[in-house]
Amino acid sequence: MCCLPGGGGDDQALENTFRAVNIALANEFAENCRGLGLDPAPIIEAAATKPYGFMPFYPGPASAATAYPATAHYLLWQLRPSGYPRR
Repeated sequence: MCCLPGGGGDDQALENTFRAVNIALANEFAENCRGLGLDPAPIIEAAATKPYGFMPFYPGPASAATAYPATAHYLLWQLRPSGYPRR
């Protein structure tokens, strides 16, 4: 559970966004590999053997539930009233 004020679910939102972004990256990487005639799976598996904290993500659907892709948009929507600059 998140300890920030109003943080009900903020930790889950971060996890979901992290997962969606990394799967999207894996999908882009796989598409580029296939364009070069390479199989992305062995490359990802080799990178996962390095000791620097690589977390393997494999190409696939960006989410298992409809809430995942909407998470980033929800966070931006919540920031609108605060005037916080968005990128």
